[in-house]
Amino acid sequence: MLELEIESIRVRQETQQRAVVLKVKDSDLYLPIFIGQFEVEAIHRSDDFIKSALLDYFERYKTPEYRNVASQRIALCKGQTVLEKCIRVMLEFVYEEIEKKRRRAILQMAEVAAATSLDNEPFRTQLLDYLEKSEFTQPLADIAKKMEPMEWVSIASKVEDIDSSRHLLGGCRRALESYPDHPGLLLLSAFSRLMIPKLPTDWAIGEFQRAIKLLARPPTKEDTLKAITRFLEMINQKRLPLINNFCHIALKEFPQRDIARTTLKYADPASESGILALKILLESILEKTTLARTHILGGELA
Repeated sequence: MLELEIESIRVRQETQQRAVVLKVKDSDLYLPIFIGQFEVEAIHRSDDFIKSALLDYFERYKTPEYRNVASQRIALCKGQTVLEKCIRVMLEFVYEEIEKKRRRAILQMAEVAAATSLDNEPFRTQLLDYLEKSEFTQPLADIAKKMEPMEWVSIASKVEDIDSSRHLLGGCRRALESYPDHPGLLLLSAFSRLMIPKLPTDWAIGEFQRAIKLLARPPTKEDTLKAITRFLEMINQKRLPLINNFCHIALKEFPQRDIARTTLKYADPASESGILALKILLESILEKTTLARTHILGGELA
C-alpha cells in the first residue's frame, strides 16, 4: 500500500462507477464504497483555503450565522492538521444535516402516500403542490437563509383559502428538505396543515412543537415572542378546538407573560394550558410585589 501525505485531492471519474453501501456494526452510520477507475490529482492548498472552502459548502445548506459556529467547531476539533479537522467536521455535518434531509424527503413522500393511499387524485394534487412553483416559493427560499420571525407571520397572513394553504404546504415540504431544522419553515408547515381539511392534526402539532423548541434555544431573536403570539392568534381564528394544545406547547418553552396573556385570551382557563398561564402570571405579580416591597420598605415579603 502506498501512503501519501497531501493537502487536498481532486478525484475525476474515468468510468461508470458502482457503489456498495456497508453498515457499520453497532452504529447508524453507512459507508459507501465506490468501485471503478478514478484519476486522482494532488493539489496543494493553504489551510485558509481549505477552511474557507468548507465554510462556503456549509452555506449551501445553513444560514450565514452558521459560518461562525462551524469555524469554532473546526478550531476545537481533534486533528493534527487543518485538513484533518475539516474532514472530521465535514463528515459530522453530512450525518447531522445531509442525511437528515434525505430522511426528511423520504418522510414527506411517505406521508403523502399514506394519507392518499385510497384515492389517486389527492396524491396527484399534493405531488403537484410539492413540485410546482407557487406564490410562496421565493419567500420561503428567502426566509430559509435567515432568522426573521415576523417575516414568517407575513407569509402565514397570505393564506386565504385551501388552495393557498396547499401551495404553502408544498413549498414548505420542499424547503424543509434543505433546512429541516428551520423553525420558521416548521411553523409555516404546521400552520398550513391546520388550514387543510382532513389532514392529520398530529403532524401539525409535532411540527409546531419542534419549531417552538428550536426557537427556545439561545440566542433568542427580539421579536420571537411577538411572532409566536401572532401564530397563536391565527390558529385560534382558523382551528379553535386545537388552540389549547398549541398554547400549552408555547408556554412550556416560553413561560412568559405575553404568551400567558394570549393563552388566557383564547384557551379554556380550566384547561392545562389555562392553568399554566394563570400560574405564570401570578408568579410574575408576586415577583413584582416582592421587588416593590423591598424597594419601598427595605424589607422582603414574608
